[in-house]
Amino acid sequence: MVRGEVRESVAVSDVIEAYEAWLSGIKRRDEASDLFERALSMLPPPANLNAESVFYFLRRLREFEEMRFFSLSGIFLSAILSVIREETVVLDLRSLTLDFVGFRNRKSVFVDGNVGSYAGAEMEEGLLKIKGNAFGSLGREMQGGEIVVHGDAGYWVGEKMRGGRIVVEGSVKDALGVEMLAGEIIVRGSAGNYVGKGMLGGKIVVFGNVGHWLGQGMSGGEILVCGNAKNGVGNWMRGGRISVEGEVGELLGLNMLAGSIRVKNMVITCANQQF
Repeated sequence: MVRGEVRESVAVSDVIEAYEAWLSGIKRRDEASDLFERALSMLPPPANLNAESVFYFLRRLREFEEMRFFSLSGIFLSAILSVIREETVVLDLRSLTLDFVGFRNRKSVFVDGNVGSYAGAEMEEGLLKIKGNAFGSLGREMQGGEIVVHGDAGYWVGEKMRGGRIVVEGSVKDALGVEMLAGEIIVRGSAGNYVGKGMLGGKIVVFGNVGHWLGQGMSGGEILVCGNAKNGVGNWMRGGRISVEGEVGELLGLNMLAGSIRVKNMVITCANQQF
């Protein structure tokens, strides 16, 4: 074994030791941001870490799968990704499901496999491309960059996002783009109920159908649905624009206060009111 390989082996051992201490110290009420900062403080010096360190770290992760809070290991992984030299990293997650993969990401990360909840949460820039499915809260509070999911995604995609772009090639569940402030979400398939609920800004495009209560309580931004929408489009809408190319259900514009809704060639507008 050459000297460089010995140093690499020691660095990986240091990473595993830090990770085990980090995982053992997690408390139920710990916030993701605090866990991320704690992981950064516990890692070996960045000069000792690289993409190969990530590879061996992932190989060792299954040893800790029965430990409490194991699913949060994506936060520790994200901390490693943030400090390594490489700007592009490939992650093989075909045998693991981790939450918070790509947390506060700034690099180009390519994932082979599925990811758990909160993938790309608080993402700042770069690219997170997932060759699989994503669970709930994908891109929550992301600020920039792009997330691409080649499969389906769960609930709360793009919740409170502040910028950037999310593309889901498959379908998503309920609460797409809830309370989003800016950015763009594109769904090639269909979406569930409450698309754009409480939306403040940004743009949502759904190529398929959506469920009930599209744009409920939204006050800004734009929603385009190329398929059909069920009941309650624009309920309590306070601003923004909704466009549906297909058919809509009952209760169109119910309790609408402001904004505009276009369904085929029919446009419903409501000027701002005091409420």
